Amino acid sequence: MPLVAKTRTSKWVENLSIDGEHAVGNPSGLYILVKNTGKRKSWIHRFVSPVTKQRRKMGLGSYPNTNLADARDLTSKNLALIKTGLDPMVERKQRAKVNKVKAQTFEQILSKALTNLIDPSWNAKHSSQWKSGFDRYVIPKIGSSLIQTITHIDISEVLQQEIISKNNKKQSLWEGVSVTAERLRGRLERVFDYAISLGVYEKENPASKKLLKPLLKRTTKIVKRMPCVPWSEIPNYSRLLYQSAEMQGKNSSKLPLNSYMALFFLVLTAVRSGSVRQAKWVEIDFNNKTWEIPAEHEKNRKFFKVPLSTQAVDLLKRQKTNRLASSDLIFPNPSTGKMFSDMALTEVTRGFKKRFNLTYDHVPHGFRSSFSDYVAEKTMFADELKEACLGHETGNKIKDAYQRGDLLNKRRAIMQNWADYCFNTMTKGKTSGSIKADIKRSIDNLSTEKLKQLEQILETTK
Repeated sequence: MPLVAKTRTSKWVENLSIDGEHAVGNPSGLYILVKNTGKRKSWIHRFVSPVTKQRRKMGLGSYPNTNLADARDLTSKNLALIKTGLDPMVERKQRAKVNKVKAQTFEQILSKALTNLIDPSWNAKHSSQWKSGFDRYVIPKIGSSLIQTITHIDISEVLQQEIISKNNKKQSLWEGVSVTAERLRGRLERVFDYAISLGVYEKENPASKKLLKPLLKRTTKIVKRMPCVPWSEIPNYSRLLYQSAEMQGKNSSKLPLNSYMALFFLVLTAVRSGSVRQAKWVEIDFNNKTWEIPAEHEKNRKFFKVPLSTQAVDLLKRQKTNRLASSDLIFPNPSTGKMFSDMALTEVTRGFKKRFNLTYDHVPHGFRSSFSDYVAEKTMFADELKEACLGHETGNKIKDAYQRGDLLNKRRAIMQNWADYCFNTMTKGKTSGSIKADIKRSIDNLSTEKLKQLEQILETTK
């Protein structure tokens, strides 16, 4: 029968001055190590590892920082682990490793998260916006805080911090620049999702709408409309653009011809500037007259097929005859062979306003609004088709999924109508009878509400 160590008291431990390891008793395996005739003392738990079956000594802390009661408590916890087949020393190392990971600050986690969250296909401007938002609004507030200590209260304070608006008024970030603040909230939510997946944040995402909604004031989202060419001015604008491109081919301006051609293609297709500037010849199907835009070039990161009008195809064929051999881009910068910057097309629109004394401001993205206004005010096409031409979703996922496959030909009719209008040839040389026939052929593209309007129009033309 093994010897059972006598249960010692705190006073005995305090007075002990003989060097060596001394059993304290209750629980078994607890020892106090004495050095320098009692000047240095520390606790040891001696046990047999249930994993390796070898004898082990595990330090429990120095005396008197760890007193007898604490040492007994730690030993009891170790014995409980041993009963379940775990080695207390292995478990302690694993806990230390986890705690070290959890001890990272928000800024440390952010630097790792951005590497994973920023898409390599994003342009430099969009990537820098992600980083600058954190640098400006978040890092000064919670950058040095341990990631696991941050709560939704902290995130709320970040989003409602005081800023100076453009008109020198003090406002909260959430109210003063609500769009920026909401984007920042969404980006914070993704960073904490990343932290949760790493196991360094174990609570509910503190940047989620669910937790923040009660703390943030409700704001009215103001949709900023891009300045655009009035739809009624599009034929004249297209004429000026066409003439300028012709003259540009004779080197009459400092701006490269490709920037004019790219803007013209943008007008005819009503797509975003980035998709046009990144467009490659491999994306064009001349046989089926379509342009297949890769998902990474689209704002919503979804593949988009654009039906090309006759005019758009003609423009591409002309562009192909002048193709730059060193580039697979349709509209490359001729100086570098690389993609134009987002300012290249803006320079064309700015030059137009100045050169032709235009009374309206406009930007490349605004031609999508010009197209939308034209379709809504001058045609009978259904709103759903117009939105589909712009690559917008209706908000009804089931409906969007159902319609995605069978709208190409219907969208083609709208895009050809738009291109004809841009060149002002839609009704040229046609009789009233042929115009009626064109309208009737478009009936499949109309909404119920607009069908009623069409019936009234046809009645007045009899």
